[in-house]
Amino acid sequence: MVGLALPFICPKKTENDINNNTSENNHSLPRELKMIYSGLAIMGFFMPFVYLPMIPEFFIHLEAHFTQFSKEQLSDIAAALYNVFLSFGSFLGPSLGGTITHIIGFRG
Repeated sequence: MVGLALPFICPKKTENDINNNTSENNHSLPRELKMIYSGLAIMGFFMPFVYLPMIPEFFIHLEAHFTQFSKEQLSDIAAALYNVFLSFGSFLGPSLGGTITHIIGFRG
C-alpha cells in the first residue's frame, strides 16, 4: 500500500527547479524517484507470493519438533515468530542501511 501511495508525495521544488522551467521539472518527479516508487510498488505486489508459502512449511517443521503443543498453539507460534522476524528485518535493514550510508556516504 505504501509503494502505491508514494508517487503522490511530490518533492519540494528548489530554486533550480523553478529557474529551469522545463517539461521534466514541470509537474513530474525526477527519474530516480520514479524508479524507486515503481520498484516499491512492484515489490509490494510480489512480496506475498514469496512470504506466504513459507508459513505452512514453517508450521510443518514446528509440528515435527514441538510435539507437546496442539495444532492451534503451533499455528499461533508460527504466526507470531513469522511476524516478529519479518518486522525485525523490516526495522533492521533500513536502520543499518541508513547508518552505513551516513558513514560511507550516499555515492560512496
